[in-house]
This record gives sequence, structure tokens and C-alpha cells, in this order.
Amino acid sequence: MKTSAEVSIFLVSVALAFSTIAKADTLPAGAVRFNTVADPFDLPSIDVPEGQILVITDIATNFDACLLSDGDVRKIYAPGGRTINFQTGIEFTTQLHHTGGTGCGYATLSGYWLDAPK
Repeated sequence: MKTSAEVSIFLVSVALAFSTIAKADTLPAGAVRFNTVADPFDLPSIDVPEGQILVITDIATNFDACLLSDGDVRKIYAPGGRTINFQTGIEFTTQLHHTGGTGCGYATLSGYWLDAPK
């Protein structure tokens, strides 16, 4: 039997997958779709390679609030149990990681990778 957390994360993942499909034709030229789901305890840090930008367009949280930073700069606060869709996306240029006491357990993020302007 599935727990309510497992069912919730499955439903959020399905919703974001459909969102990804719906937005597939709206990506900027050269962008590559990005999706990740945190495990129950932690969202791993994601290094942004030099010359790239990671743009987060959607975040869904289950129980934990999630504070995401780009290096030392705090960028996104998502309360627990919410789905947030950013109209223009939030850019990360060094490292996307959670900040604070919670590890963003079960958080789902989507967006895209883009080459940085030269």
C-alpha cells in the first residue's frame, strides 16, 4: 500500500510531466528540458557548468518548505505543500542547492538548461 506522501509525489510528478509536455514548444532556442525529484530526505546540489544557466520554471513541494540558493544568493522560497509556476523562470548560474534546516524532501523541480549569453 502506498503512503500518502508517495501518492502525492506521484501525482505531482505526473502533473509536472504534463506541464513539461505542454511547454515543450515554448522553450527558448537551444534549451534542454530539466526535471528532478528529490528523495525523501534531501535535494542534492546541482552544479551549473561554466557557460550554462539552469532556469527553474516550476517547483512543487510536499511537506517541507524549500529554500533554494544559487551559491550564496537565496533565490526561491517555496512553502510546503505548494506548486509554484514562474512565468519567466529563476536563473541559477553557479550551484542550485537547498539552504536552511529542511532538505526539500520530495520536492520536484522543472525548467531548462540554456547556454549563457556571450
